[in-house]
Amino acid sequence: MSFTGETGPYCQYAVVRIRGIRRKGAEEGGESVPLKPETAPEILGGADGNDLWEMILHTGALDYAVDAAIGGQEPAFVAKYTFQLAQAFNNFYHKHPILKEKDAQKRAFFLALCGLVEAQLVRALDLLGIEAPEKM
Repeated sequence: MSFTGETGPYCQYAVVRIRGIRRKGAEEGGESVPLKPETAPEILGGADGNDLWEMILHTGALDYAVDAAIGGQEPAFVAKYTFQLAQAFNNFYHKHPILKEKDAQKRAFFLALCGLVEAQLVRALDLLGIEAPEKM
């Protein structure tokens, strides 16, 4: 079983990693910080903005991947989408210490984004008939 490259386990592991981050964030009270909408422009326009926008935009592309898969009778479109979102998250995770972020609003934003990415990865994996395990 390979956890690297374009594999199901790579995508599953991204979900497991996100769930671990969110679980630890909740234990530390990070998810209880209310996210103030007025801080979003500052966060999205800051140094992390490009990485954040990449993930936000990518999470919204699942329906397009599904439409392409149906139209072309090619489920590989959904598989490729799933891998690319997992890869975008893993790249973000390695560049940004989500749970060590000192700015409470930024940390809350990162955790909310983790929830969004997790939901889309789980949905995409389900469409592919792949389980999204709690632990690996």
